[in-house]
Amino acid sequence: MVYLPCSTLTHHQVLFAVSSKRCKHAVTRNKIKRRMREAYRRHKHQLLPSQGVHFLIGYIYIGPPEPCAFKVIQEKLIASLQHLSHLHIANHDDSL
Repeated sequence: MVYLPCSTLTHHQVLFAVSSKRCKHAVTRNKIKRRMREAYRRHKHQLLPSQGVHFLIGYIYIGPPEPCAFKVIQEKLIASLQHLSHLHIANHDDSL
């Protein structure tokens, strides 16, 4: 296992995880992860890289065992990206 300091990142890195304890079937877990990855792919532009700042992001599915609708996953992911973007802007403004 290799640990890299965040300053060496050249882009945002994202982890998607679904517990096998919550979702018993691999097909279901993979479907949920595909939906999360697609939602992120469509909206990753909301996290604008600014002067070498890149994020390590982890999304862990804690919803019901059956897959949520793509629309629900997308809404939650958009909200989290907007929140992260606002936090970064607030922290950047405080340091100036």
